[in-house]
Amino acid sequence: MIADFVSIKRFGYGRDAVAMNLAAIVLSVFFLAYLVVGILRRKQYLLAIGLWGVLASLQAHTGFLQFSNYQREGWSLLIAGACMGGHISAVIYSSGSRWLIFRAACGLAVLLSAAWCLAHPPEHTLFSSSAEDEIVELVRTISGQETPAASSEKGELKRDVLTCLSPGTPVDIVSRRFAGFGDGQGDVIRAVKGNLKSITFTGGESAERLFRPGRQYIVVIDRDDKLGPGGYEIMQRVSRELTRQFLEQRSAALQLNESLENRVRELDPRAWNIRPFKISGNLTVMIVTPV
Repeated sequence: MIADFVSIKRFGYGRDAVAMNLAAIVLSVFFLAYLVVGILRRKQYLLAIGLWGVLASLQAHTGFLQFSNYQREGWSLLIAGACMGGHISAVIYSSGSRWLIFRAACGLAVLLSAAWCLAHPPEHTLFSSSAEDEIVELVRTISGQETPAASSEKGELKRDVLTCLSPGTPVDIVSRRFAGFGDGQGDVIRAVKGNLKSITFTGGESAERLFRPGRQYIVVIDRDDKLGPGGYEIMQRVSRELTRQFLEQRSAALQLNESLENRVRELDPRAWNIRPFKISGNLTVMIVTPV
């Protein structure tokens, strides 16, 4: 582990990543300049930004002082870069603040940049499932945290799902594994399930073990229509091995859906009612209730 931690994993982000490599070089030069100026002028804040930035650059751009399967120092580089950018902005502003037109231009620039950020918010990348949005909305609806939209097709489907459930009977949600952590950290359903019980199907459970009398179940089956390796270009440049492992684990988890559907089909129709609902092209749920 120590050898992996201190080893150099790469130099930059690949020969074809010209823009990323150029940005890495420019940032590193700026941070190094801050470090040198901080030492020469004995300015502790410049020294702190420079030292932090040089170390974060070295870690992010080479993988040094990071584990191969846990490389997250890009966040440190981002924060250090924000600190440096704030200082540069302050220097520029103080040098021209005596002119009204300059202050007005700076204020307008801040307003325009804020407006652009609000108009283009960060887009959530679908890592866990191509049906993440539908799963979250459905689970929140069933747990009473959200009311179905009155005039929408999905809202009608959710109301139909709710009418199949018997009030007063405990409801469990059964699904494949959505997270790699054993304790469920990062799992889509566990994050929003509220007072519902979540059962994670791992492939080895029998139908009798999954579905017990006296309870009703919502079985979640998601599809893999949108996810693909094309969404991981940046991560592949940081660690191809880690990306490969992630894609293999996700593929194995998705294959559990077929086994889970088979478990539902194994149930005795004289003891269980099974009602399938296609919420969207990416999500199908089966309501399993005792007769």
